[in-house]
Amino acid sequence: MAKGKAGVGIRDSRGVTIQHQHEFDDSPLPPAKELELYNTIPDVVPWLMRTAEKEQEARLKIMQEQTLISKNNSNKKFIIDILVLCFALAVAGSGMWFSYELLSKGHQLEGTIFAGGTLALMVYNFLNFRKPKNPQSN
Repeated sequence: MAKGKAGVGIRDSRGVTIQHQHEFDDSPLPPAKELELYNTIPDVVPWLMRTAEKEQEARLKIMQEQTLISKNNSNKKFIIDILVLCFALAVAGSGMWFSYELLSKGHQLEGTIFAGGTLALMVYNFLNFRKPKNPQSN
């Protein structure tokens, strides 16, 4: 439960900035001075307190589930990245072996071109492995 201020600013192509600022209070309880006024109505304050406790428990449960989902996704991405790198290394190794076979059979031009292309493609892919495919998605 937090109180705070937030704002967003957007600048268009003409240089005009549009800003939006707002204050928020996501507490389920009213301010203390207002809560004192509720004492005149029987059983309202205990009900408000129970409701606030239930909401806090629900928020904590949701946050724990979101954290668990985030950790699982992170672990899965890491495993997939390792598998992709291993597969890429296997493909590159196969390409280099095929190039060696071409060179050993006397096909120097084809073997050299295939080896150079394999190395160039491998270096390019490893250097761009973690870069986002769409720069607009950041």
